[in-house]
Amino acid sequence: MSVGWIVLIVVGGAAVLIATGILVFFAIRSSLRARRDAEAALRELVDRFGFSLAWHTGPFGPDPRLRGVMDGVPVTIGEHWLKQGSGRGQRLLTRWQFEGQAPWPGGLVAYTPGFRKAIGGPWGRVHDTSNPIRALLAEVNDLEIGDSELDRALAIDATDLAIVRRLLTSPDVRQSVLRSVTRFCHIRIRGSEVAIEVGRRVTSVEEMVEGARCVASVAKALRAASA
Repeated sequence: MSVGWIVLIVVGGAAVLIATGILVFFAIRSSLRARRDAEAALRELVDRFGFSLAWHTGPFGPDPRLRGVMDGVPVTIGEHWLKQGSGRGQRLLTRWQFEGQAPWPGGLVAYTPGFRKAIGGPWGRVHDTSNPIRALLAEVNDLEIGDSELDRALAIDATDLAIVRRLLTSPDVRQSVLRSVTRFCHIRIRGSEVAIEVGRRVTSVEEMVEGARCVASVAKALRAASA
């Protein structure tokens, strides 16, 4: 091999290493900036709405959890790392969640098709998300309740379809669920929980508040319709 080819290979390899280093540098800088922005938004929620902020150990350092009351409803906001399968790493998501004292009537399970699959997780349209093991082994009925918009937006299961139909089609529940799906795409209602997730870090306080209000509105409407 001639000296010219050797020089060309060395220079080309060095250029690739330099370019890779530059890309890694900007990726890390962007990630750190997004984390700082997210933490600033979380602290603003503490100041404006009286939420409490705690830190939990995550796979890549401390992960924040906010707990407080939004529009009269207890809501938790946090970052979570979702394992994407063997060798595929983990993906960050932001979750807004309400957890009540008693399960929703009628064995209500309702979630957007691909609730987790769409953001990198293992649970697709027909998997019951109430238990991770059952989610992988068992399928649930994707029932229809006779409301075309809700039937298109949600995969639904129930132990008592009449009760679940009454809950989901009550005006306030229907409106709040469809509004949340339109804004955030991914919602899950099961057990005593209402959860919304997005597959990214949320850095805007306005979006954090909007997500909390969407969860609160669905939970409040479901509680009223369940009474």
